[in-house]
Amino acid sequence: MEQQLVLGRHIAERRRRAGWTQAELARMLGRPAAWLSQLEQGLILAGPGAAGPLPAPVTCRHPDDDAGPDLARMLRQVLSRDDRHAEADSPRAFPPAFLATTAAEVWNLAEAGRYDDLAALLGDLIPELETAARTTGSPQQAGPHDLAATCYQACSVALARLGDHGSALAAADRALAAAHRAGDLLATAASGYLLASILMETGRHDQARMIASAAAESVKGPAASGDADAVVLRGALILLLALCAARANDPEEAGDQLSRARVLAGRFGSHEIPGTGFGPGHVALYEIAVSIETGAPQPARGKE
Repeated sequence: MEQQLVLGRHIAERRRRAGWTQAELARMLGRPAAWLSQLEQGLILAGPGAAGPLPAPVTCRHPDDDAGPDLARMLRQVLSRDDRHAEADSPRAFPPAFLATTAAEVWNLAEAGRYDDLAALLGDLIPELETAARTTGSPQQAGPHDLAATCYQACSVALARLGDHGSALAAADRALAAAHRAGDLLATAASGYLLASILMETGRHDQARMIASAAAESVKGPAASGDADAVVLRGALILLLALCAARANDPEEAGDQLSRARVLAGRFGSHEIPGTGFGPGHVALYEIAVSIETGAPQPARGKE
């Protein structure tokens, strides 16, 4: 819900700056005015969730949260903690059930905004994961690395929401490295999505474009083979690329990327897939965002 609320507010703000009423913009886009009103309020479209291959959406700091600086400091300490002391002990064993349950708990805390509890959990867990990954051989390393990637993703999302984008980028970079060490293609691409999202938040569109493009290309093969998670990831990354192009004043490229996203979304029919960050509704949302950025609705063209 938070991602669609942020984008909805952005759309409303840019529409007002352009001097358009809701009815005028809705008519340009061939949509009912009531639909646009709901979209701007964040009342429609399902957002990403912990069950999908995408990390949680990246949003700006909540301005009314007085505890924000303290929470951000706690999460930064997770990133700066020295884990070398853990090497003196025997590395902890991480059964598959523990890895899966803990990954879900990490995302639940992040999504609930319980950042103090998240920092406490990550502060204890990350050093043990890093130690286990260094001291055990493959394939045993993959599990700790995958969970470490999840932990760093959640830490990055929390820091971005608290307004510390510099530390959020550092955490996202660690997530990318951990997923790569695990040999997990989808987790690596998801971490690239997160990194590109934060770079866009900080106005570094060229860097975001480069990372999102590489991540989208990495999952092109699995997506073409019908892997649903890969389709979701590639589609969400292509939508990011469309928005990057729009903000770089390249409407033609933005239109091409939107067209590719429409083709991918068409594989899911007319309905969203629960717990994912991509589907026909998300394409419609980004079509509006790109339209606002470029000043005109985008025509359909190109192929995936």
